[in-house]
Amino acid sequence: MALLFKVGIPPSEILVLSTEGITNRVVSEALKEVREELIRGEGISGPMSRRPVFLPLMVQMISVGEETGNLDKVLTTVAESYETEADDRTRSALGMIQPAITIVLGGVVAFIALALVQTMYGIYGHIGT
Repeated sequence: MALLFKVGIPPSEILVLSTEGITNRVVSEALKEVREELIRGEGISGPMSRRPVFLPLMVQMISVGEETGNLDKVLTTVAESYETEADDRTRSALGMIQPAITIVLGGVVAFIALALVQTMYGIYGHIGT
């Protein structure tokens, strides 16, 4: 949205393009409703604040951007903020998955080693008799 706004596309058209590019139906429907209210003259942040889909921080920042006339900069800041947060969450999830995978692989290796040792002792036992 920030790039489209920076280029000079009207907000109502930006919301149409954003709606078409989103695969999440809940967010898409919410953006359609926001667009309808935007066309009626309610702005962007007001209609967004009435929908729980949009996070409060984003709504507040968009409100500030509308008031100051720096909506493109605010949208860029919001996008960068959420991108950083998503990266942090992904890193922490990977950090939690890695020890679990190590334990599982260790268990598989231990099972294979135990099976081989048992087989070898079984063969040695039959050779001696």
